[in-house]
Order: sequence, then structure tokens, then C-alpha cells
Amino acid sequence: MANKGLRCAALAYRTYPEEDIHRNEAFPYIPESNLVLLAIIGIKDSCRPGIRQAIQQCRNAGVKMCMVTGDDLLTAKAIATECGILRATSDETADTAILAKDFASMSASTKRKIAENIVVMGRSSPDENLLLIEALSKKGHVVAATGKGIRDAPSLRQADVSLAMGIGGTSIIKECSDIIVLDDSFDSILTVGNFQSLHQLILSFFLIKLLSISICSFYGLIFSLILLEHGPWEPPSDNLMRRPPLIKGEPFITKLMWAKFFLQVAYQVTALLVLHFYGESILKLENKSLDCAKIVKNTVIFNSFVFCQVFNEFECRTSYQGNIFSGILKNHLFFGTIIISVILQVIVIECLGIFISAVRLDWKQWLISIGIGFFSQVAGRFPFQPFPYLRN
Repeated sequence: MANKGLRCAALAYRTYPEEDIHRNEAFPYIPESNLVLLAIIGIKDSCRPGIRQAIQQCRNAGVKMCMVTGDDLLTAKAIATECGILRATSDETADTAILAKDFASMSASTKRKIAENIVVMGRSSPDENLLLIEALSKKGHVVAATGKGIRDAPSLRQADVSLAMGIGGTSIIKECSDIIVLDDSFDSILTVGNFQSLHQLILSFFLIKLLSISICSFYGLIFSLILLEHGPWEPPSDNLMRRPPLIKGEPFITKLMWAKFFLQVAYQVTALLVLHFYGESILKLENKSLDCAKIVKNTVIFNSFVFCQVFNEFECRTSYQGNIFSGILKNHLFFGTIIISVILQVIVIECLGIFISAVRLDWKQWLISIGIGFFSQVAGRFPFQPFPYLRN
């Protein structure tokens, strides 16, 4: 009966003089010998609907289930097999069923070695539960444990994630648990795992996006510092004295500056979007695999973005001069920081690309990136003279 997952109970009787029963005692002694057996009852503890599929989903996700129970080992093995926790066709090294007292009697090293293979542990007390969790934790596993009674509290505290049963669990267990399963259903535990995986995936994508934004912000910070550093030391041009004085109340950022700003943004966004949607054909990546072509295209987009900022520094420096390279050697700080920025960009792309999901570029792809950056000067040098409304 135990092999079939039945919990056994025996019904028996015997005659006993009533006067011999000590009724005044809280627990009167009743003899347990010389009984006449009436029946042996097998109680079936059926698995809940859908539990087998839920356990299979956990196994597919890399989560190994372990059934730790106070039932007899034979009964526990039968129930575990029915639920799919213990696979009937598995070998002994894959899934192990063991008595709790046998596990407790092992040495610490043996416990750690065998703990990974245990899927059923019968006749277990909360103390043996704690030993199993400790052995798994020392092996580096992330352990989640469930509990109901107050004696399960040490095991729940030792586990990385503790789950308390909302219906059958005591208030103390609920207080020391990380998650409370309100309906005591295994499906709810599976839902928790699904949300955990979803949140982990979302967080991973968020960190990748945040890293990309941080890199762009890092370059923005570098180029902002370049402007702050070279600005006070830039020698004034004679053309500046030809500018009319600033009228009181006139905005600090003029209409011409706003026009150049929007034109520069429009150019950079358009150029990078064209690379994004038509980069494979422009860069002649049709013969490469889809993943490889995507990485190369994204690297060129990033590289072009950086060089747009590099050449935009020249535009900011020479807003009122004709030649963007005029007097560049007179400002050693500006010239040096630009050279260092370009060298750092080459090192990042050619040597450190693995950290930002970039690959090395050939000379043609470098020329395309530099060319896109250089032509941002065309947008900055747009002739606004025919538009008197935009003049300073």
C-alpha cells in the first residue's frame, strides 16, 4: 500500500476493564497489546490537478524540486513519482530518495556531495530539513523553501527565498518569510518564479540600455568639459568686434543659435536613422549573418555619433569664423583634448568593444563614420543670410 502512495491506518480493539482506566489523568493509559485487528485503511493523497505539468515547467526552467516530508519513504517515493518529482526511469545518480536519518548521519562533505541529487527525503524532521538546505547553500545553490509550522522557521531563515503558506501557515512563519502564498497552491509558486524570470530579463535589458545611455552621457560629459576647458583660453577673433552689442533684454541664446541647434539635431538624427534602417546595404553587409551585420551596423552608428560630437566641438568653437581649423594650434588644450578623445574612441572600438557589444571596424567603415561626423559641419554652416529673421 505504501508503494502505491497510500497512507496507512490500522483499526483494532480489545476488551479492557473500565475500572482500570485512570480517568483523572490528562492522558489515561490505554494498552496497545493483545489487540484484535479490524481493518487496515489506505488513504490516498492525490496530486492536485496540473501539478505534474507545473513541476515539468520548473524542471525546464532549471529549477530542481525536492520533496521533504515526514511520511514513510515508500509513500513519499510513490507520491513524488506520481507528481513528476521523482522520475521512474532515472538512474540512481540523477535522482535520489533517502531517509532523513541516513542523511543526518553522513559527514559534512558527503552531505554536500549527495545533496544535489536528493529529490525525496522521507521521515524528515525540521532539523533534517535545515541540514539539507545548509548543504545545498554551501554548494552554491540558490535555495527556496516552503513551510507551515513554527518548527520550520530555522529552515526558512536559512533559505535564500522563503515561502509561507497563507492558509495553513502560522503567523510567525508568515512574518519570517519573504513570500506568502495566499492560496497554498503550487501554481502560485510557479507564478512567482515566472515573474522573477520576467523581472530579471527586464532588468537585464534595462541595464544594457542604461549602459548604452551612460556611455553616450560619458562622451557628452567629455565634450562638455572640452568646451568648458578651452573656452576661456580661446584667443578672441577680430570678427567678434564686428558683432553688434547685446541689447538689454535680448535672449542669451539667439534665434540663429536655435536654428543651428535644430538643424544640427535634424542632421544627426536623420543620418543615424538612415544607418539604422539601411545600414546593411550602405555598409555592404548582406553577405554576413544577421547577428554579425547588426553588431557591425550598431558599432558604426555609435562611432558616427561620437564623431558628430567631435566635429560639433569645432562648430561650437568657430561659430563666428569661416574656417573651422583657423587658429586651432594656438589653443593647445583644445587640440590636445580632441586628439585624446579620438584616440580613446579608437581604443574603445578596436580593443574594448566586447564590453559595449561592439566589434572592430575596417578602414572603409571608419571613413564612413568620420565622414558622417564631418558633414555635420555642412549643417552647421548652412547659409542663414537670406533669412533676416534669424540673423543675430
